[in-house]
Amino acid sequence: MAALPFNHSGATSDEHLVDLWLLGRAEQTQRTYRMDAANFLAALGKPLHTATVADVGEWIVNLTGSDQYRARRLISIKSLLRFAYDTGYHVFNVGEVIRVPRLKRRTHERIMSETVAKDMIGQAKPGRDHALLRLFLASGCRVSEAVGLNFADLGVSVIPGMASVTFFGKGGKTRTVPVQQDVVSELKTLWREGDTLQSPIFKSQHGRRLTVRSAQRIVERTRTEVAASPHWFRHCHSTTALKNGAPLHDLKNQLGHSNISTTDIYLHILGTYGSGQYIEV
Repeated sequence: MAALPFNHSGATSDEHLVDLWLLGRAEQTQRTYRMDAANFLAALGKPLHTATVADVGEWIVNLTGSDQYRARRLISIKSLLRFAYDTGYHVFNVGEVIRVPRLKRRTHERIMSETVAKDMIGQAKPGRDHALLRLFLASGCRVSEAVGLNFADLGVSVIPGMASVTFFGKGGKTRTVPVQQDVVSELKTLWREGDTLQSPIFKSQHGRRLTVRSAQRIVERTRTEVAASPHWFRHCHSTTALKNGAPLHDLKNQLGHSNISTTDIYLHILGTYGSGQYIEV
């Protein structure tokens, strides 16, 4: 009889396995996936290594929430169960039963105009809040990248009128991109007595690094007619840059996309990706 696979995970409990699974992931991803895992384990009601395909199937049937919410949970738990199998924590990949549905892209519903974005920046509280929103629009960065900035990440650029900002992005990738000089100059005004080059640019009232959630609240309380989030500024940066003639590969580099196909969604949103303009009827 064939021997069972050896458990190479080293995990002493389901919670320990989750910790190992999340090692090295971004802070926001860890929080979201940890919550998904906790909910799944609670619904399972028994040790993960004893889960069956039927258990996972029952969990899938009982999933509630929006299509996007359910899809995210399916993705995260499928990943967890695959990790459990790959490391030998479970003898079978019971997550094979999980099929993640393809969702219709809703990016176009989160596009706000440059006018609205600048109006929000104008309404932001002077200082940190104003500088943060301005950076969102000027750079197209992710919220996690913005709050992760240190003063050492601000530099010079060979492009006239521009400076550079180095972001530590998704997947542990670092990129240095051009940002308007006066935007970077405003970021430098946030330097406080006792700061060093390794100090965070965006701080809480207690002097600690601003959290992703706090940055999201700053955007929420300066919204106008739209219930915007930091990511809306990223979309606004993208569509505005393309309208102004930015090459797609430059936008890809600015946003930190791994694949150009991720970036060209903005061409579809603008309605410029097609041949309709060449036909007269």
